[in-house]
Amino acid sequence: MDIKDAESSVIRECLDEEGFLVLLHSRATFDEEKYRSLIGKVAIYADLLGDDQYMNRAVASCLFELMTAIHTAASVFSRIDHPNTPQVIEAFKEVTALLHLKIFAV
Repeated sequence: MDIKDAESSVIRECLDEEGFLVLLHSRATFDEEKYRSLIGKVAIYADLLGDDQYMNRAVASCLFELMTAIHTAASVFSRIDHPNTPQVIEAFKEVTALLHLKIFAV
């Protein structure tokens, strides 16, 4: 997989109607399998990005939205006693670490 394939893959997972972010936003659904798939693609993208200081704007937007959406979901889910609250809280920790250590640290 090259960097362009990785970019397309991350963007697709974020914006597709059945993608992780759309499901989280529109249906308050935390799909563990889709989350794992997206995180795996983000990790691959981070590795391919390496020390490059420039990233695709659409990917940057998706990653910002990913962190924001998971943070919001963790807050809302905990207030309404949603059954996926523990998974969302752990996902927020994982996403924050991944993005700050591998992408935003460049």
